[in-house]
Amino acid sequence: MDVDTIDVLEHLNEDHAEEVLSIAQVFVQPDAIRAQVLDVTDDRAVLDVETPTGRQTYAHPFTMTGEAEDKVLFLAYQAMVKQRKLPPGTKTRYFRFVERHKLSQNMLRLVFATDRTLPVNEPGYAFLFSLQILRPVPKEDVEYAEMPMAMRLWFRGLLIVMKRLRPETRRKLLSSMYKKSKYYTLRASFSEQAHNGLRYLGWVDVFTHGTSPGSLWAESLTPGDMVKPTAETAEKTDHIHTGRVLMVADETGHPMSVKRHCQVFCLVSNSLKQRGALRKMPRPS
Repeated sequence: MDVDTIDVLEHLNEDHAEEVLSIAQVFVQPDAIRAQVLDVTDDRAVLDVETPTGRQTYAHPFTMTGEAEDKVLFLAYQAMVKQRKLPPGTKTRYFRFVERHKLSQNMLRLVFATDRTLPVNEPGYAFLFSLQILRPVPKEDVEYAEMPMAMRLWFRGLLIVMKRLRPETRRKLLSSMYKKSKYYTLRASFSEQAHNGLRYLGWVDVFTHGTSPGSLWAESLTPGDMVKPTAETAEKTDHIHTGRVLMVADETGHPMSVKRHCQVFCLVSNSLKQRGALRKMPRPS
């Protein structure tokens, strides 16, 4: 177990204790009263679970591949949804990638589905996407197991020793919180009836350029992948709802400038290579 893993475990157990307990109650023992993550491997989370009758250590399989912390927090999100513990107004959400459309040489439209409502009529509304991907694990690879006593003791002892050996300062959050994140604008949103109820779909248009992190992220998504926005922000647009407004934008500003019901005249270039050939966009109906 390396120092980075210990960092993740300490963060999860100290800052996400309620979420970890939800994982234990939903996926391991319904009567769990305390829970701690002892280790995170490629395919499972090792949990120390306390119930009124004693303590047990379990290895719960992940259904997604990805970064250690992301996999545990996605499990926690699923558990808290099942328990109806997500507080009203919470910003926590996950998007499931549905499909991708190539709108132009550089513009990709990503279609995402989510179980929570999306803003419908807010030009410039954007999500700060963590450029991490949680990819489904093939079902035949998912296996649940209770750990032998020797392995339980080994994990507990190793965790205690490594925590004492780790550096005083945790190599984490503030400097790396937004390290691999990118804001993308919600182009449009709508709802549709699915087999298990209503689902909400959103279009996110991404301008790609070469091998930038955002471009690689958008190109590598496959249907069923899960992504998580770490923040969302609304553009201040009150000033463009009265009178006549002229908006000038190149292709990178297209998602916001042509947002539905924004009563503007837009001058948009077809691509960055044609910045001199602006064309007049018709007023949206």
